[in-house]
Amino acid sequence: MKAKKSVKKARAKSKAYYDGNREKLNARSKAYFKKNRVKILAKACYDKNRAKAYYDKNHEKIKAQRRAQYAQNPEKRRAYIRAYQAKDPEKYRARARAYYDKNREKINAQRRAQHAQNPEKRRAQQRAKRAKNPEKYKATDRAYYAKNCEKMNAQAKARRAENRERYRAYDRAYKDKNREKINAKAKARRAKDPAKYRAQAKARRAKNPEKYRAQAKAYYDKNREKLNAEKNARRAKDPEKRRAYDRARRAGNEGCT
Repeated sequence: MKAKKSVKKARAKSKAYYDGNREKLNARSKAYFKKNRVKILAKACYDKNRAKAYYDKNHEKIKAQRRAQYAQNPEKRRAYIRAYQAKDPEKYRARARAYYDKNREKINAQRRAQHAQNPEKRRAQQRAKRAKNPEKYKATDRAYYAKNCEKMNAQAKARRAENRERYRAYDRAYKDKNREKINAKAKARRAKDPAKYRAQAKARRAKNPEKYRAQAKAYYDKNREKLNAEKNARRAKDPEKRRAYDRARRAGNEGCT
């Protein structure tokens, strides 16, 4: 402990001395370098070559030591890398792209293995990324769907066929949650071309009249008071039209309210 304290004290003292005499010391260093330039550069080159030779000889051991250091404090290592890359982001992006293009299969396999180990964590990461920039991901999804719509539709059909009840439950939950929005969209579509939607409804009823009669009866039984009140209100608005309709119906002709 005493040795550590004395080292810290000495460093603080030397830093204070340097801060106080910065210009003088820098001028002295420049003068020394100018005088001994060849010797200093030769030594630096020798040291560099020596360091390279040592690394080439012991690179496995050095890498293992570095990995052990990074594992002890991964956050510090990530912060150091981020700070280093922030100096020249374009350079490091280009380098990363080049590395990915060269090792695409290997990297994708590693990622898939990692995601398979912890799928929930992966989904949470994806949701967080999408939440940061939803418009970007919506555009990406639309472009991907436009390119692969047939394949994706076939996959969706296959998934639904495998587990019909589950997807029906999803659909019901979605409709219950977004009923007003869905109804508003449907009304807007019908308002654009009402004749088309009436023809479709008639065709559906003609295919299975018993089913639609039962549905209509069930709906009427459930909403009897409301429907009768609406009918009476319509009759009160134009009684002549209503009487004509009743006469036509009694005569055995079809009419409409």
